[in-house]
Amino acid sequence: MANVMTTRVQFKNLNEQTFGKLIDLLPFEGESSGQVNIESHLGKLFEDEWDGKFEQGWMLDNIGSKSIKIEYYSTDFEPQLDVTIETAWSFPEQWCEKVAEVLTQIDSSVVLVGTYEDETNEPMGAFVFGYQYSDYEDLEVEIDFDRWDDDDEYRDEIYGELDSLMDDLYDGYLQSMEDNNTED
Repeated sequence: MANVMTTRVQFKNLNEQTFGKLIDLLPFEGESSGQVNIESHLGKLFEDEWDGKFEQGWMLDNIGSKSIKIEYYSTDFEPQLDVTIETAWSFPEQWCEKVAEVLTQIDSSVVLVGTYEDETNEPMGAFVFGYQYSDYEDLEVEIDFDRWDDDDEYRDEIYGELDSLMDDLYDGYLQSMEDNNTED
């Protein structure tokens, strides 16, 4: 069985139009179930690029993993939406790129920021995807697995480093956007 990679995505800077598009791209399995209907989602996100089949090669090329499960719980408009994704083995880089591309065509200020973590805690890392921008990086820390399960402070320290990495990548994105605006 494949390891589960959990990715937490924050969609930032949403306006009503981009929020509406995102909710349309992420239809629930049932009324407000929290689980996204993946077949419908992929059809809406990839349109003619997807033939409706969950073929491993296509999934790896377009999602970044052979499977994907997506959850979120609020369809009420907010400028940020938090989504949790589970994939097999790897971080869904190509999925993030595609969703960022679709949303930034509507509003270039939309950005995806988040973290990913394998169930074994290696790898874990952070990412940012925005308008013509992508960056992700594994957290460079050696985890002491003898302490991991029993030492809450140690575990919180590692997650603090992961959050700091995410913040640093987001700051890099903001600086890049500022630099691009001053060059125009």
